[in-house]
Amino acid sequence: MTRRKTNDDGRRSQSPSPVGNGGGPAWGSPSPVRDGGGLGWGFLILAATTLALLLLGVTTWVMAASPGVQQATVAGIVNLRMSNTPYGPPVTQFPAGTTTVYVVFDYYDTNNTPIRVVIYPPSGPPAIFEQTQTYNGNGTASVSAPGSFPPDPPPAAYYVTNVYVAGQYADGVEWRVMGTAATPTPTPPTGTGTICALVYEDANGNLRRDPDESLLADAVITLTDANRVPLYNYTTDGMHEPHCFPGLTPGDYYVLEKNPPNYSSTTGDTILLTLASGATRYAEFGDRIPVVPTETPTLVATPTRTATPARRLFLPLIMKNFWP
Repeated sequence: MTRRKTNDDGRRSQSPSPVGNGGGPAWGSPSPVRDGGGLGWGFLILAATTLALLLLGVTTWVMAASPGVQQATVAGIVNLRMSNTPYGPPVTQFPAGTTTVYVVFDYYDTNNTPIRVVIYPPSGPPAIFEQTQTYNGNGTASVSAPGSFPPDPPPAAYYVTNVYVAGQYADGVEWRVMGTAATPTPTPPTGTGTICALVYEDANGNLRRDPDESLLADAVITLTDANRVPLYNYTTDGMHEPHCFPGLTPGDYYVLEKNPPNYSSTTGDTILLTLASGATRYAEFGDRIPVVPTETPTLVATPTRTATPARRLFLPLIMKNFWP
């Protein structure tokens, strides 16, 4: 029997390993990885990575080709307006003593989408009304906003209604509460539509109304049918616009504008609108006083007169009987 050699503490001694203490094969001995005895680790990793990429590509292609995968749509609103009745036509001025206003808008492509309505007084934040509701699909919303709405103080200031869709600002509208009763907007009969128009001072000429650009008075708005036959005329006063023409049958209409004195158009004077049943369309015209460029006087050089040399005439002197 051969005994293993032990150390003084009773542990077995081990022979030195050619690969440290791991007991593996020495560098001089054949290696299944290095000498071709099997697949290398690098090749195995490359093969696994390639297979994973192929599976990911096939999965992506199947999801894109599947008819059940719907592309995401972005929800939104249009036709935001304030009204004095539920689902009513637009009203921009309310009488003193108003206790309830209605925020009306059309929403689309919603899918359990939160829509927040916020009303600010003329003095600015904080809000005096705020409400969030969720909506699905397409439709028209009418949000009742009860409260105390005192007349806006002089100089004229506006209440502001902002609407946010899924946390993002979507649209806003300004409106006033007057010290006297405002003219009520008639409710159009069922199956008809409304066209509203206004004229504003496009001071910077950017073809759209900015918050600091006011309404213009003394412009004439004409509504015609598709054959250019005039139906209504209205002269703006710069305070009660947009002016609305309710009770219109569906079809095409032209809205024409005649500029106030001393103004010229920036947006054109004719707008063609196609009106659907129950819809409200808007026409906005921008005008401004023409900017006359200041002419720089041109200096004209005065020609210098050249002196003409005087001509001298020499005549012979004839002397007679000069000698004695």
